[in-house]
Amino acid sequence: MNVVILRNLTLNGLGTSLDGIKLLAGKALYVESVVVTGFDKAIQIVPSADDVKVSVKDTSLRNAASGALLVEHQAQRPSTRRSTTAASSVRCSASVSRTTRR
Repeated sequence: MNVVILRNLTLNGLGTSLDGIKLLAGKALYVESVVVTGFDKAIQIVPSADDVKVSVKDTSLRNAASGALLVEHQAQRPSTRRSTTAASSVRCSASVSRTTRR
């Protein structure tokens, strides 16, 4: 099982980097007490499988030009993104988007 845990980190893209955290494959991603700032996309989830667990807890997502938390399925087009609200434990200073599969 591929599980990634990111804890107690500060990631700074200096406003010129694409993705702070990007998940393409794996069973689980845990982001805890992390600051992600200055990226085009703070956290992007693009799983290759349907059974992926993602947990974002006590994390600040700042200055994300295209979105703070983006979740997409690889089979869907970006035009299917819809806005939604962030979980209470995630503080965002940019828009939050989620793709839902139908």
